[in-house]
Amino acid sequence: MYMPEKIFPLVIKSNFSQPYFQKGHQHFLVYKLDGSIDGDHSGLYIPPIIYFEKLEFFIQGKTQRYRLHDFPVKVKIFSYKTEHFFYIKPLRLKIKLIYIVPEEFTGLYIDLRSNKLGYKLIIKPRFTFNYVWHENPTKTFEIWERQGNIKVKSLFDKNLRCIFSATQPLHLVDHEISTTLRNLKLFIADSYGPKKALHIQLENIRNYGKTGIRRKERLYRKYLFHKVQFNCPDKELNKTFILAMYNIRLLRHHQPSLGEGYFAGIPYYPEFFSRDTFLSIPGIVMTSDFENAKYAINVFARYQSLFETETQSKGKIPHEIWLNGEADYYSADSTLLFIYASYYYYKWSNDTDYIRSIFPSLKLAFEYIKKNTRYGTIINYPLGFLKGSTWMDSYNRSESAIEMQALLVKVCRFLAILSTIMKEKELRKECRDLAKTAKNQLTKFWYKGYYADRIKKTKNVDYTITANPLFVLMLLLSNKYSAHKCFQAIEEKELISKMGIRARAKKTRGYSPGHYHKGKIWPVLTGVATLAAFKYKNYLLAMKLLKIFPEYYTRFIPYFSPECIHGNSYTLKLTGTKFVKEKEHFSSFLQLWSSSIFIQAIIEGLFGIDPIPRKNKFDVKPYLPEDWDFMELKNLRIFDKFYDILIKRVEGEIKKEIKDVTERNIKLEYSSSVLHE
Repeated sequence: MYMPEKIFPLVIKSNFSQPYFQKGHQHFLVYKLDGSIDGDHSGLYIPPIIYFEKLEFFIQGKTQRYRLHDFPVKVKIFSYKTEHFFYIKPLRLKIKLIYIVPEEFTGLYIDLRSNKLGYKLIIKPRFTFNYVWHENPTKTFEIWERQGNIKVKSLFDKNLRCIFSATQPLHLVDHEISTTLRNLKLFIADSYGPKKALHIQLENIRNYGKTGIRRKERLYRKYLFHKVQFNCPDKELNKTFILAMYNIRLLRHHQPSLGEGYFAGIPYYPEFFSRDTFLSIPGIVMTSDFENAKYAINVFARYQSLFETETQSKGKIPHEIWLNGEADYYSADSTLLFIYASYYYYKWSNDTDYIRSIFPSLKLAFEYIKKNTRYGTIINYPLGFLKGSTWMDSYNRSESAIEMQALLVKVCRFLAILSTIMKEKELRKECRDLAKTAKNQLTKFWYKGYYADRIKKTKNVDYTITANPLFVLMLLLSNKYSAHKCFQAIEEKELISKMGIRARAKKTRGYSPGHYHKGKIWPVLTGVATLAAFKYKNYLLAMKLLKIFPEYYTRFIPYFSPECIHGNSYTLKLTGTKFVKEKEHFSSFLQLWSSSIFIQAIIEGLFGIDPIPRKNKFDVKPYLPEDWDFMELKNLRIFDKFYDILIKRVEGEIKKEIKDVTERNIKLEYSSSVLHE
């Protein structure tokens, strides 16, 4: 079996204040690499509830108390756990602290080992029981000691409980939990539900050990190495491809009563955002993960508005679904992207049965889109704060935004294809006509060698140089001359930086490097520009941008790709052990579309793979860089088969070798089906 190079564990010996993230099946943990659970949005989350937001360990010496997290030496990061090493010099005490968030039950497994025994270990948690995004002002709780365990109960919700259980007795005095320092296994879990469920859960927790750890390791190895694999002479790109898949896996979430979906980002977006999900679906299906892509689309289809109300429009897809089941409908582009994502799923899976099942929702979405189209131009109306907003939802860009117009053209073409499959002749004609009219309207955005960011209510164009016109190029809606002029403009106006594509060019009015959409650098925009450059054969620019992606996973939070970074700065600046807030370069340090767009750039851009489901075939039109002698994909799923695709240079000529490896992958699935993902 082909195995990519080993990338875990990663050893870190500095910057211990950096935040980190681990996930289970239905829960996750945000903490720091110094081993403390402390700071903004830190804690153990069992969405939509955060059970506690602070956890620190102290060692009591003869005359002094030592905070363990002030003495880190190094951290080893694995795909499924972290190992934190400490040395308290005055006590000559070495401690190893292991964090694992299990897949099997909702909780946190802590293994603490030391070279000396007998010291007093003090554990200081802070309980909150807050709902994610809906802070409850009531912070009261009951906490008590029972049979060597510590139990906590919320007073404002009788179902919210937490239990601290350990392999030795815990003692509670003045809200401090203490025990004797030995090789200690500590388990922190929710006890949501009846006593019987709690008892079963405790049995699972007590038995958790090497078996559970190995099980989680096998799960991640299966996800990272048994799905699509990329290999080329550039080892950093190979590593980044694996990490991008790892990031996507970490953000996949099953929420009881809602279903399977993807968080937009951690720590700020632990909820289902349609825009982020739908723009990520192409990259997700290219990892061979058809089922979860379909589940993620279904979550939003179920919340499609079926009626006209004061806050909703019939056919509209929600912008976000909170984990308590509530939804918001304020975005303008989510409904367009719903069709975009559904088509990409069909394009790679050829799953006509699914399209048939979801087609009524696609038709209803199209009816909503038509209502917001005037003479072939899409309109995004402002309806209050964030209402009717595009992906640049931190400020108002009504009336017509360029990327919305490009999406209108493309989704009409996509829906026309799906209508053909469903034998909906009238709808197909309607989609084709609107696509043609909308394409003609794109010319209104062309101004002085670049596409305008938007058309204002006054009918004047807003000629600030932004990244948004790159969506026109990514969707192949520009002629070659205009595309060339756009690439020229983004170079001259410094839309491109050393770390990727800015939201707004440096040499344009209104540039603000720290502003969300007026100057920050976005990995997702770097991916959009990379795809655009590949599609218009600007290979020099495409490879320049593609080789930036490894920086996202190494410069900031190790092995995670951030949401966005400062437009002028390229290194993370720390003061002592704390982040300087105004100098932070990212919002969420783990962002879904930052990784999915890289996978799309490799498979759709570099390899030029284009499935054609109606003909049950696919095209491969690769670009092999001059300094590479080969590149390959293994286990790439297209329709109901798997392929190995090798591109190599032989005597100056580019050769393609495509091998059907479906049988091998079926055997692989059976041999590693011990785990349910």
